[in-house]
Amino acid sequence: MRLTAVVGDIRKSLAEEVRAGERAASRAVRAETDALKTELRGQVTGTLGGKARGIANAWRSQVFPRIPGAVTAPAALGITGGMRLSGGFPSDVVRLQVFEATSNSLAAAVKLATEPTALPWDRTGLTAGQARWYWLRVVSAEGNVSALAGPVTATAL
Repeated sequence: MRLTAVVGDIRKSLAEEVRAGERAASRAVRAETDALKTELRGQVTGTLGGKARGIANAWRSQVFPRIPGAVTAPAALGITGGMRLSGGFPSDVVRLQVFEATSNSLAAAVKLATEPTALPWDRTGLTAGQARWYWLRVVSAEGNVSALAGPVTATAL
């Protein structure tokens, strides 16, 4: 048996593993749903002939939970005493999770307690010359989270 040491926050590492498992399960369900839809369409057109194509194409698939779209074109701009984070905020989400680090390392990033409900959003409380890296993800009303967008970086003025 081969063991490897986990360096860093074990809770964070385990949470990332859970998210990876959830994404893999969702991909598998989507693939199986598409295969089933194709098979059902084939049965309908095979049994009823070409005139049933409209009926066969009525089969639709939707996998739950829905994963919200990620922030698009994220950007960070240094402002007096902080940073202004901006980007495309999907319409089907309720809040934004912001992860901040003093280096370009997601593993070192900390989730900020404040969860903005729109972009642009100003991160204040920094002093001039402080650089920060940010990763952003959105949360749907059901609590589903998008993929991370970023990193983006800026220096406070």
